[in-house]
Amino acid sequence: MDGKPHYQLTMYSLRTCGFCREKREQLRKQHIAFEEHFIDEDDSKWSEVTAKLERAGYPPSGYGTPIFEANGKMLPNNPKMSLIKSTLRDSLPGAAG
Repeated sequence: MDGKPHYQLTMYSLRTCGFCREKREQLRKQHIAFEEHFIDEDDSKWSEVTAKLERAGYPPSGYGTPIFEANGKMLPNNPKMSLIKSTLRDSLPGAAG
């Protein structure tokens, strides 16, 4: 193993969001690597996450933050840590369902 995580977790956040700040800390405390984009500072990231949510079958508006993409699966509306972790685990190659 190369020491790098074998998953991809992206968090779409707002700078002023208390839920985003809380989830960021939970991820760090549990040593879960993630990439974070602030959709209130980068219009291209807002467009990106909106398009991804629509492709995943979510309605075109009304999302709560943070919004996650876990190995390609969209998890809007401040999902619970247990859902984030199970989605990462279940979507890894070779994961037994």
